[in-house]
Amino acid sequence: MIIRITLLFFLMLQAASAPAQEDALAEQTVTTETQSSDAAKATAEASRARQRTLELAAEQRERLDQFIAKVRRTSDELVEIQSLDYGGGAAATIVGIEVRRRSNQQRDALSLLIGAFADAQAVGVKTDAEENIVGDLLKQDAGSLKKQILVQKERIRELVDLTGSSASPEQRLAAEIDLTLEMPSGDELFVELADNFRLQERFGLDITTERNALGKALQMRALLIEGLIRATRDSIKTNDKTSAGQSGGARERDLRRLKDLRSTFAGSLRATISLLDKSGLDSAVHKQALITLTGELSDDILNPEVLTGLVGDWSNTFFDWLKSSAASMVFKLLVLVLIFFGSRLLAKLAQHLVRHSMQRSSVTTSHLLREFLIKMAGRFVLVVGFLFGIAQLGVELGPLLAGLGIAGFIVGFALQDVLSNFASGLMILFYRPFDVGDTIETADIRGVVEDMTLVSTMILTFDNQMLVIPNSKVWGDVIRNVTHQRLRRIDMEFGISYSDDINHAEKIFFDIVNSDERVLHDPEPNIRLNELGDSAVVFIVRPWVKTEDYWPVYWDTQREVKRRLDAEGITIPFPQRDIHHHPAKDTKPSA
Repeated sequence: MIIRITLLFFLMLQAASAPAQEDALAEQTVTTETQSSDAAKATAEASRARQRTLELAAEQRERLDQFIAKVRRTSDELVEIQSLDYGGGAAATIVGIEVRRRSNQQRDALSLLIGAFADAQAVGVKTDAEENIVGDLLKQDAGSLKKQILVQKERIRELVDLTGSSASPEQRLAAEIDLTLEMPSGDELFVELADNFRLQERFGLDITTERNALGKALQMRALLIEGLIRATRDSIKTNDKTSAGQSGGARERDLRRLKDLRSTFAGSLRATISLLDKSGLDSAVHKQALITLTGELSDDILNPEVLTGLVGDWSNTFFDWLKSSAASMVFKLLVLVLIFFGSRLLAKLAQHLVRHSMQRSSVTTSHLLREFLIKMAGRFVLVVGFLFGIAQLGVELGPLLAGLGIAGFIVGFALQDVLSNFASGLMILFYRPFDVGDTIETADIRGVVEDMTLVSTMILTFDNQMLVIPNSKVWGDVIRNVTHQRLRRIDMEFGISYSDDINHAEKIFFDIVNSDERVLHDPEPNIRLNELGDSAVVFIVRPWVKTEDYWPVYWDTQREVKRRLDAEGITIPFPQRDIHHHPAKDTKPSA
């Protein structure tokens, strides 16, 4: 019985779990199918990637082969052109230009080839054979560059020979123009050769011998260029002597042409020094020569070797100059000192002669003009002595005077106010509105002129203040010269009362004026009843006196009038006004 129950329970349990097992089995089947599908997709993707890689590799190889063929073709054409021999003249120049053009084309093709080579390696293309081919092409390009350098070196030698004194001026001019073109071209050739060597090292080629040869060639080129700069510098120094018969414009053109040529040589020397530095070679001597020959400072002077060399060269040059020129220089300095002292003595003598001649002259001149001429005579002698003295030291007076003219223009522009005062001083000098000792009124100032210069006027006021006034203010304002005329009229007014006798008062005024010996009778005094004022009858009293007697007569007359009028009983009225009051009339009508 128990066995039956157990069997029945087992059958029921199996029947209940059958659907779950079927679901699990179905799920497992789906998972397996999904995994199989993903694997198939991955396999297909990998296959397509391999196909793309193969296609890219084939494309890169084809591109690489095309560039190799192009470089070979341009290289063969360049070799063929270089083998041509047209001698000298214009044909050789044309061939040289074509060689440079084809060489640049080959260089561009090589750059594209090396870029394609790197792209091919990046996608896994085996380039062992192509690497050897590229190395051979680089060597061939280096050989072509070396040949061009040799041709260009010979060309420069011929041009330098044509710049000699044996050549005609036209030949020298043409050679100098060609040199300004050939030198930068040579710099480019050396730069391209150095770049070629770096590419050869990149491809694992041994170029030790070639690098050593390049270093020696650069050193020799630097020495050659230094010699050319020295020769050009000497030509610049002697330009004035060799072109003494030329006009100023022709001389300036020759000088500018030589300076341009020197700048070209200096640029080539800088390029050569840069290549020496990149090659790890010593260039301190050439940097030192560049600074010495051109006089242009650069950051190379911070190099201890360059600085030490420069100091040594300058010291040697100074001591050599001292040995060869010390005695001559000492003699010239003594002559210069004697000239300066002699100039001072002659300047004082010139001032004395001018002063003496002006004192004896019958022509009336102002104090300012006299002082101006006296000082100018002395200063003119000093300037002539100074110029003569520095000329003994070898200083060229033409450039010095030109430089002083430019400096004078700059200083004059900066000192416009001073020049304005100077111009006003010249106007005062020529028109002479006043002189030293005159009493003037100007710029709201009244006083006696103590001194005058071309820049300012010094006035002593009556309260003993010394004022220095710029001449621009004096000339730009109204100038009233009180003491310029020999005679002056004193204008005075006196008032008496309306109740006093005007005839008696007039007689008193005449007596006072005529009794003063300082009053002039010609022109005669003018005494008139001038005004019937608000509070007085006003007389004008206008005597003529010498200018120096003006104030004494004025003050004495005022005092005497007051004393005499008081004695005669004539009233000097205070200002007064009579006021009359009129009462208003009553306008209202009567009641």
